[in-house]
Amino acid sequence: EVIGNQAWQIDPAPEQCVAGSIYAFPSYASGLTVLVDKLGSGRVVLNTLRIRENLGSDPTSDRILLNILRSAAR
Repeated sequence: EVIGNQAWQIDPAPEQCVAGSIYAFPSYASGLTVLVDKLGSGRVVLNTLRIRENLGSDPTSDRILLNILRSAAR
């Protein structure tokens, strides 16, 4: 439920690759579903996972959001 059909393809590589996905049929493509990169003097989290749509109904979404918020608070 959480994994969508979109991913980031960024060049050069971001500061931190958190999660990725591979689409292997009928052709091949890969990309990042969650990444952290520099933005000015801070950092930005880019995410293509379907977290918001599944909050409260899928414990995976709840856990991923909490992990992102905890990481951002550091």
